[in-house]
Amino acid sequence: MPQPIWRFRGFALGGVRRELSLRHSGSLLGGAWQILGPAATIAICAIVFADVMRARLPGTGDRFNRAIFVCGGIIAWNLFSELVLRSQTVIRDNVNLMKKASFPGIARPK
Repeated sequence: MPQPIWRFRGFALGGVRRELSLRHSGSLLGGAWQILGPAATIAICAIVFADVMRARLPGTGDRFNRAIFVCGGIIAWNLFSELVLRSQTVIRDNVNLMKKASFPGIARPK
């Protein structure tokens, strides 16, 4: 890893920490939504695939195997989708910080 990037890791970590703290600051459960949202999705998928649809993977007898298989894909897709959607608006949403912050030389365009 190049030395200049590693030297300014605190700058990036501070931005991530601020984003996570502001995201759920006004909600009742706060940061717990980061866990509760995906957990609810997994529970609903498990109930629908295991009990309602009775879907099973071929060659296995476990009733939750299809639900676990599908939930792995759903979680990966939700992560990718959230990253793409947030990356489109993160600078615009924090333009006041961008004006005040002094960026390290490695982050400036040439």
